[in-house]
Amino acid sequence: DSLEKIDYSICTLEFEARREPYYWILWALDLYRPKVYEMSRLNLEYTVLSKRKLICLVDDKHVRGWDDPRMPTVSGLRRRGYNAK
Repeated sequence: DSLEKIDYSICTLEFEARREPYYWILWALDLYRPKVYEMSRLNLEYTVLSKRKLICLVDDKHVRGWDDPRMPTVSGLRRRGYNAK
């Protein structure tokens, strides 16, 4: 994330223990330090949430793209009719 100049990243709680060594390496190499937010993992029944599997769906043209209403992405949910409220 630092090399790509990403402002912040969101990861699940299992990466929380790796944050301090990550920040130390960035400090030691004098690299940009992005903000990292941890959150608990979202579990939905009958929904594929794995990024690796979702990429396969997009690449194999099973869906029209990341904003396809069948995709469990923010843009997909918006196209399905959900709004921020």
